[in-house]
Amino acid sequence: MNQQPSEALKRERMLLAIMTAVLVLAAVIGAAVFFGGRYVRVQQELDLGRKYLDELDYEQAVIHFTSAIDIDDRNVPAYLGRGEANLGLEEYEQAEADYTMVIETLQAESVEAYVGRAQAYSGQGKTEEAEEDLRHAQDLGLTEEEAETIREEVLPAAPLTADQVTWVVEPTYDYQRVLPLRGSSFSDVEGPYSDGTQVINGYFYEMSFPGYSNLPQYYEVQLADGSWRLYYMPDHIDSGDIPMEAPDENFGTYPRYDATGIVNYVSEYHEDLYPYPWHLFAMLERGGGSTAVYYDTYTRQGILEGGFYSISLQPVAQAGLHKPYPAGTVSTEGTGVDANQTINWFYDSLPAGFDMDSYYDAIDSQKQEYPKCYMGTDGQPITDFLYDGAEDFSEGLAACSIDGKWGYIDENGDPVTEFVYDGVWDKSEWNPETYQYEPRDTGYPCTSDTMVVWKDGQVGLLYWDGSVLIDFGQFEDMAPAFNNELWAKQDGLWGLIDLADAKQKRNLDSELSVPEETKVADPEWDVSYEMGLIGPTSDIQPDYPTTYGEAGKLFNGTSRYLMTGSSMPLYEGPNTAYRVKEVIPADENVTILGSMRDNQDWVYVSWWNDGTSTGGWLERSGLVDW
Repeated sequence: MNQQPSEALKRERMLLAIMTAVLVLAAVIGAAVFFGGRYVRVQQELDLGRKYLDELDYEQAVIHFTSAIDIDDRNVPAYLGRGEANLGLEEYEQAEADYTMVIETLQAESVEAYVGRAQAYSGQGKTEEAEEDLRHAQDLGLTEEEAETIREEVLPAAPLTADQVTWVVEPTYDYQRVLPLRGSSFSDVEGPYSDGTQVINGYFYEMSFPGYSNLPQYYEVQLADGSWRLYYMPDHIDSGDIPMEAPDENFGTYPRYDATGIVNYVSEYHEDLYPYPWHLFAMLERGGGSTAVYYDTYTRQGILEGGFYSISLQPVAQAGLHKPYPAGTVSTEGTGVDANQTINWFYDSLPAGFDMDSYYDAIDSQKQEYPKCYMGTDGQPITDFLYDGAEDFSEGLAACSIDGKWGYIDENGDPVTEFVYDGVWDKSEWNPETYQYEPRDTGYPCTSDTMVVWKDGQVGLLYWDGSVLIDFGQFEDMAPAFNNELWAKQDGLWGLIDLADAKQKRNLDSELSVPEETKVADPEWDVSYEMGLIGPTSDIQPDYPTTYGEAGKLFNGTSRYLMTGSSMPLYEGPNTAYRVKEVIPADENVTILGSMRDNQDWVYVSWWNDGTSTGGWLERSGLVDW
């Protein structure tokens, strides 16, 4: 028998249903409010992120897209937006991670994600991975035309081969080797060789406009018979019958062709002084001083230490340097000097009580040339002490080595290439422990925005961003470029490649970031500077050459050190009509600066007596081993 529910039970059930409905409705409304607010916040952050992307303010864009991800960690537009912002910041690894999150974790494969990740791969040099992602993008609807356009923008063009280059000078030179000249970082000579005019450490100047040579327009070339000549790039000529002496391992692998000591490095002196442009290498030999950069572990700063007949120190932060420099370590503790101030004490005027020998014993015992860091202009390292080889910066890049393998860093200390290349540029470095010059092969400098590198026995050419411009194995050898002309050896002969044309074929900027032709001018050498210091007094008519032109008429430009065989009168002029200045004792060393062309019996000399340099004319018959 069916029983109908009572009215009371009906009312109770109805009330329960109403309450349940109210609770469900409240829950639905609450969820809607919650998720709706969350959606609004995500949308606000996405809008801000896109706004900053449009304004190219990538840092702010990253902040807002990250905020959106913090609210909703599965939001695809947020990852895509942050990936694009990271591409703008050239943070390629982070961009790759964002796009990979979309593709692999969120399973939201899209043309945008694959194209973005291809760009991220390309920025890291992962060419094959980038090409694979572009193919995936095509599978998802990217047209062939669109893919090719993106490919040209994203992927570096294939390196050039030997048959794709254009020659400025066809391979015709039968040289064994072609090498750029080396220069000095700092010298005591101001003038056309110097980067700037600010005095460093008392009397030094930054040298080497391109960072590797004060004379970048000249190269050393070795002939098939082993002899050496110089090559002048602007005129495409070598020094012909003016030979250069072979490198001397006892005094450095290659001569100093810069303002630290313009060396007359010719084995036999000719009757005539050398014509332009070889006049620079027939000048009077001079000495020179230099300084070096160290990190002082005692004062915790970079210092310049060195001297020329003096003891010199200066904090790097006070020196006004134009770029970072490689630096070893030293400690000034216990040396008796305060490295927080500039010190420039000449040997004949040291402070009372200062012991020069103790100073050098203390500071030399603490010097460590390697490993080196790179010292910033503020006197603090921009890198760790990582490098077992380190060259100066040239055109914003420095060649340096880790575990014997060379690569390049920029002036922020960031790597531009991997450290996988071999050292090939001959160099000699002084080893204070063995008191000898020791050979070292270093990386070539960056010239004309390119770097010649060797890897696995093959030579190739890199562009300044680290990409390969001319492929490895295309040529037998290469040497760094000058003014967009690249040395290359093919079939045993050297020639010059049109580097501007090669860059254009790779869709690269052919304009030089540092124009070679404006880096350093051919300097005029004023002989009167050297000889005027030791010339006759003002009341005597000068009879030594006062200009280079006069030197060519009057003088055989030589520089040799000889000994007097007997006591000899030093004359004001090359005959007895002039008065005797003084008498040089027997067995004294004199410097032969030159001889009269029309009277070979007389030579002009300088002689140091009691710390004073005196110049005058001697009869050559009294000189030993003339």
